[in-house]
Order: sequence, then C-alpha cells, then structure tokens
Amino acid sequence: MTMKWKISEAKAKFSELVAKGQTEPQIIVNRERPVAVLIDVQRFRRFEKLWQENERPKVRDFLREIREINEEEEDLKIPPRVNRENTPMLADDS
Repeated sequence: MTMKWKISEAKAKFSELVAKGQTEPQIIVNRERPVAVLIDVQRFRRFEKLWQENERPKVRDFLREIREINEEEEDLKIPPRVNRENTPMLADDS
C-alpha cells in the first residue's frame, strides 16, 4: 500500500521506508505537500527508459540539424545582413 511519510518519520524509519518502497511507491511529504517519491530500482529503470524515449528534442538539436542541412545545401545562400534605420515608435495619444 502506498504510504505518505513525513520527512522526520522517513528519517527515523529509513530502513522500513526502503523495504516498503520495494513493493509500492512511498510518498515523502513536507507540510502535507509531496516532495519526493521512493520507488524500487526496476520501476525507476522503466520510468527512465520511457522518459528518454518520450523526451522532446532540444532547441540546440534543431539548430545543429539546420546548420548541417545548410552545409549540405550549396545553393542555399543566406543574404548578408543589411543595417536598417530604426523607426521611432509612435506614441498612442488616445
């Protein structure tokens, strides 16, 4: 049975917490708010694998891929940057 443990109780009964965590997740709370969960290693490995498989790509990975595509495409030329005069924002007089 999943139990909730106050931090002080979890410290005092750490061996029991770990033993119970082998069969069911054990929730550790601080002022009635969950702050951690103790789970067995097999469950953690399954979670870790799912997390890695479903992890969203990072922006840096997209940028790296764009850079690689750009290097492969010889006819893709990026025009040079042109400095433009800044246009002042008009104040809204309403």
